[in-house]
Order: sequence, then structure tokens, then C-alpha cells
Amino acid sequence: MNLIPSEKILLESDNKELVLTTHRVRHTFHQGGELRLTSIMLEALQASELRRISYPAWLYLAGFSVLLGIILYDDNPAFLIAGLILAAICIYAYYFTRRQVLRLTSADGAILAEVKGLSKQASVEFIDAVEIAKADMLLYLHSQ
Repeated sequence: MNLIPSEKILLESDNKELVLTTHRVRHTFHQGGELRLTSIMLEALQASELRRISYPAWLYLAGFSVLLGIILYDDNPAFLIAGLILAAICIYAYYFTRRQVLRLTSADGAILAEVKGLSKQASVEFIDAVEIAKADMLLYLHSQ
């Protein structure tokens, strides 16, 4: 990333996909042959959102599988084992499909970044840092 004169990096994700500087937020996404680069200047930033997405239906299905296995246990003990195995698969699917998404928007575009490996608190701290950097940038521009 080439920095603008007097621009400094404030925060950077471990995988270098998400970068906050004194002037902008930049998201670089590589997957397979796809490259997506989105950059939003701080003064154009309008909103930020952190969304945690999960699918609790997997947990309901796990509970139903165990319950069904217990009910059918009298007919054949293998049903209980099958119910427990299916429940374990459903619980795994629940944890595997959970994700956390950070969205930063401007009038012309948005950064939509899946934040892997960051805790909720670290993601909130990133949003706080973006808001502070934007406030500092606006104060600087108004003092000119």
C-alpha cells in the first residue's frame, strides 16, 4: 500500500486485509483468482456496523436428533448412536458457520469484511479507532 504524504498506518489486521490510516480505511480481499480492493476516505465514511451471524437452527436440529435417538432407542440402540452422531455434526456445523462481519459504508461504496480470528472486543476497538480517526481528520480539516 502506497501511503499519501503525511499519512500514517494506525491499525492493521494480522492478515493485512484491513488497514486503518490517518486518512482512509482500506480492505484488500484475495480469494482464488479474485482480487477486491476497496478504499474509503475517512471524511466520506458514513456508518460502521459489526454483525455476528449464526444459525441456531443447527442447535435445534442437534437437540431434535438426540431426542429422536432417545425415543427410538427401545426399538434399536443404534438409533441413539446415530442421533448422537448427527447431533455432533449439527453442533460442528453451528460453530463452523458462525461469522463476524464488519461493514463500513460511504455514499459511493462499502467495505464488507469478514473478520476472522478477531474477538468481538477487538472488532469493536477497530470501529472505535475508525471513529476516532475520522473525528481527528474532520477536526484537522475544519481547523485549516
